[in-house]
Amino acid sequence: MKTVDLHVHSNKSDGSFSPAGLVDYALEKGLSAFALTDHDTLAGVETAVKAGETLGLRVLRGIEIGAAEDENLHILGYGVALDSPVLTELCETFKAGRDERKFRILDYLRANSFELTLEEVEELRRMERRALPPDADYASIQGLRLEAREKLNAVRPLNLGQAARISGVSPADIAALMIWLEK
Repeated sequence: MKTVDLHVHSNKSDGSFSPAGLVDYALEKGLSAFALTDHDTLAGVETAVKAGETLGLRVLRGIEIGAAEDENLHILGYGVALDSPVLTELCETFKAGRDERKFRILDYLRANSFELTLEEVEELRRMERRALPPDADYASIQGLRLEAREKLNAVRPLNLGQAARISGVSPADIAALMIWLEK
């Protein structure tokens, strides 16, 4: 049986792997194809398609776009034209909105006594994307509480950001994961 994933993100939006790295990961997981559907960007699509062609994996050109009516509603598009001026302009508009939002959040944090620089916020975002090994043995990681070990083994998060959003995984558990990743 062939397995396909039609909703995959690279590190060009909120995924853990580079577009080419996704191809390696997909092959490792036994996929026969996947669609790269990053949020509001086509930046990694062609790289993934070419890597897939080189390694014999079909990569579909895709995108995920937020709906104007509901911030929690996202629309997936497949077979998109990478050279579409309309789509390019839409992606640039969304990116500008995210950049503006980033500065509003930073202003809010500073107004509430959190002295962070934009560089520090961006470093935190990069750290969130830090990949966790798919075969991680969470039971053997020093500093993880029992509940966190159980939850991490059950969910198998792909990166630190996903791990941090699991109920029952504390900031101290994330710190333990970061230390373990550095070893």
